[in-house]
Amino acid sequence: MAHATMAPGASQSYGSLAKLLHWITAALVFSMIALGLAMTQEGLELGERFRLYQLHKSMGVTVLAITVVRLIVRQINGVPALPAHIHGWERIAAHTAHGALYALLFAMTLTGWAMVSVAAFSVPTMLYGVIPWPHIPFLAELSAEDKKAAESVFKQTHEIFAYSLAALIGLHVAAALRHALILKDGVMSRMLPRFLVRTSAIAFCIALAALVARPGDARAYEWDVNPETSKVGFAVTAAGSTITGAFQKFQAQVKFDPDLLADAEIAVAIDMASVKTSLPEADQTLVSAEWFDVKQFPRATFRAQQAKRVGEGKFEYAGDLTVKGVTKLATLAFTVDIEGSEATAQGELTIVRADHGVGPESMAGVAIPKDVKVAMTIKALKLNN
Repeated sequence: MAHATMAPGASQSYGSLAKLLHWITAALVFSMIALGLAMTQEGLELGERFRLYQLHKSMGVTVLAITVVRLIVRQINGVPALPAHIHGWERIAAHTAHGALYALLFAMTLTGWAMVSVAAFSVPTMLYGVIPWPHIPFLAELSAEDKKAAESVFKQTHEIFAYSLAALIGLHVAAALRHALILKDGVMSRMLPRFLVRTSAIAFCIALAALVARPGDARAYEWDVNPETSKVGFAVTAAGSTITGAFQKFQAQVKFDPDLLADAEIAVAIDMASVKTSLPEADQTLVSAEWFDVKQFPRATFRAQQAKRVGEGKFEYAGDLTVKGVTKLATLAFTVDIEGSEATAQGELTIVRADHGVGPESMAGVAIPKDVKVAMTIKALKLNN
């Protein structure tokens, strides 16, 4: 990255606009770190969690825009020259670090945008709840299979960039502390607002360091679900007869560690038209408008964050169940057996048909149960996180 410098005799401090954009960026980045911590807090209401995610995305887009403006300002106005006592290797390190910071700011925001664009659950982004922000067109138009593969790549690279940015910010703060407390050469004061230049930089640097010197959060493992050996099915008993059924097509994303339940997540999307039952005559009935209405509502989804332990080897997810466009709170109770890198989970949740407008109360004079239990068997391999 080119590094513009000011001509001899130019100001030895950054301009007011450059300072403003720098500190706005810093405030946004630290706020996003705080949001990341808040979003993983146990007991957080699901609606509030989604609002925090939207705010996180809004801040990311803002950082992307400000970074573009900062580069333009940097090219137009240049940057103050470093003091003469700075060694050659230090100058190279400083220029490289600044270039890497800009690159990581772009990489973080762009991979985040890409990850949202290919997510299995396409949630529109509203910047600060007001301005619609589009998905990246060519990514949003990928097939479901390609999206799944791309999301995994973007998510992993996004996390790599996040850790890299955190490490680089730590080095940046350490360098600022060195200039302010040891060298006392005024380098840091070039980026401080004028009213702070004459004050002690010690308290400022310590406060800044405290913001970034937090231990990294442990993350739950991500699992690659095998659709061939996994199953989503149901059973309904009416007039003494039991009809069993299963959905042939579904997608599931799972992040789970029994020791890190606050970071657990699950997202399941079911192709409702793929239903097959033990009574073939019922298959066409189930996809009709009165039942699943697959033409208007092709998918049903369940999404939850944070799991709760309810017994030895027993857990629960409380999340959003959406069927026929109606979203209700539902509880998925499940057990997990983890052996090395393989896991098998058995879960069950109950759908109240009337809540979602699924089917009548009776057919041909036969009462149909109001509640239907959906059973899931998930077999998955642990990904290298």
